[in-house]
Amino acid sequence: MKNNELKKYPKYKLTGIEWLDGDASTSSAQGIPEEWEINKLKYSDAIIMGQSPNSEDYSYTENGLPFIQGNAEFTKLYPEPKLWCSSANKVALPDDVLLSVRAPIGAVNIANQKIGIGRGLCSIRPKLHNKKYLYYFILCSKEELNSIGTGSTYTAVSAEEVKNLFSLNPSNEEQTAIANYLDDKTAKIDTLIEKKKKLIELLKEERTAVINQAVTRSINPAVKLKESGIEWLDNASTSLSADKAGSARGIPEHWEVKKLKYVAKIFRGKFTHRPRNDERLYNGDFPFIQTGEVARAEKYLTTYTQTLNEEGFKVSTQFPRGTLLMTIAANIGEVAILGIDACFPDSIVGFYPFDFIDNEFLFYKLKTMTQIFLSTSVMNTQMNLNVDRISFVSISFPSKKEQHQIVQHIESETKRIDRTISKIEREIELLAEYRTALISEVVTGKIKVI
Repeated sequence: MKNNELKKYPKYKLTGIEWLDGDASTSSAQGIPEEWEINKLKYSDAIIMGQSPNSEDYSYTENGLPFIQGNAEFTKLYPEPKLWCSSANKVALPDDVLLSVRAPIGAVNIANQKIGIGRGLCSIRPKLHNKKYLYYFILCSKEELNSIGTGSTYTAVSAEEVKNLFSLNPSNEEQTAIANYLDDKTAKIDTLIEKKKKLIELLKEERTAVINQAVTRSINPAVKLKESGIEWLDNASTSLSADKAGSARGIPEHWEVKKLKYVAKIFRGKFTHRPRNDERLYNGDFPFIQTGEVARAEKYLTTYTQTLNEEGFKVSTQFPRGTLLMTIAANIGEVAILGIDACFPDSIVGFYPFDFIDNEFLFYKLKTMTQIFLSTSVMNTQMNLNVDRISFVSISFPSKKEQHQIVQHIESETKRIDRTISKIEREIELLAEYRTALISEVVTGKIKVI
């Protein structure tokens, strides 16, 4: 339905409830259709608040009743239970609307089977409402539910607050028409969003391929190759570097091969105090970088969440801005360039490239080598690397002049791709905003679809 085809109801009335009437500061504060009834949810539908079973009432067996709770995993239209309980005091029936009443407040699904419901979840059993109209109505009440949520450990809304939520009661015919209209429109929007997300994934793959191609086979498509004798270097190709027969093999014939210990000085981070979480060493003036922050950095790492005080600084080591970082535990092989002076623990190593190696070229080179480092790591309680293992990994590289050219090429191409990704991400945001607004406008009667 185009904007110029949108229909309105003949008359509207104000309810005094802003999220139903519309923003009072704009012309959208028109209220709800005059013939629509409004009352509290407890007078139109049954509310069943979830309750966690006792420990003896559930097990990881599929012979019992499926059991779910309201939490961050509660996102799909038909959630897949991970627990099965032999009994449950609180049960949702097929077609009940399921609402998460604690963070994330307002996540909504429809039960597709009989399900035991735990804490953080409530079931709304339609009586006067069409189940899909109720689903969309609860969905557009998310902002209102979050505004009344309270709590210190986590935000939640109570059973009474859900029961006292104001709801609208169009005729059964209108509810069905609204549900069918929104099913159609939101499905089309969701399909378009999914296509755009897939396009972003393809662009990210292109971005990775551009980097791989440049740092393993140069930016000259006609470059002659030679075999290095090191299997992973000779096979380090992408679909962009291999010919149609897939026979491209080797490294550019003018490139050198050296072990990392002959390419850069490698230092391990340091934090010798135990226990590591001793509060007496933290909250000072010295940034203390963690592995997760390296993993989240796009290229330059400048943000941090933890700091060391003078006592903490004594048991650590500060590394200067420009140090190339790589994680060797937890997220193995994640790389970033330090944009500030900072300390880091022994789960991170730093590289100081020798004069013939460009720091940014080495950054991109290491970025393509995650699988190599994973295969080199050892398993104790978790996967980890050490400086010796890293030191003996070989890399290939051209002259420093060509390294600069490669870095410039990568920067130019990835910026182009990133601009396109940002544009598509914004389009997805706008589509999601339109989807939310459309549901709200139709469910509250601002737009007539029958």
